[in-house]
Amino acid sequence: MGDEAESVFQMLLRNGKDWDYVNCDREKLGLVHEDLENQLAFIFSSVVEEFEAENTTIHQIKVQRVKAIFDRRILQDEQRLNTLRRAQRDPRLIHATEVRIEKTKETKMQRIYDLKEKAKVDIEPAEVAAGIFVVEHF
Repeated sequence: MGDEAESVFQMLLRNGKDWDYVNCDREKLGLVHEDLENQLAFIFSSVVEEFEAENTTIHQIKVQRVKAIFDRRILQDEQRLNTLRRAQRDPRLIHATEVRIEKTKETKMQRIYDLKEKAKVDIEPAEVAAGIFVVEHF
């Protein structure tokens, strides 16, 4: 629908002629314009709500995937750490595993933060064009 509107608008701009002596009811045009703005605002609001709902769902799915991946890694490393401690292995190996766990936790939090930032919706309507076109049939 947006492509069609753009195509019609471009055709009107290319083939239209200036309306030099405007003879119309300006008050009625103002009311019609206001009504159109209200209708477009309602449509825009509906589309934004739908987009935000889809965006939220996608965001939640991505966060759950990241959590599952990193939680599995953390759990495996914690089990490895417990095994190393019980076996009284080299303290450097134990320390390296502890560092790896902390790094994995930090990476997990960073990925979740990045997803949150990407999921933010900043949509603000802006008037692109407005005008009156008289269409004559021949």
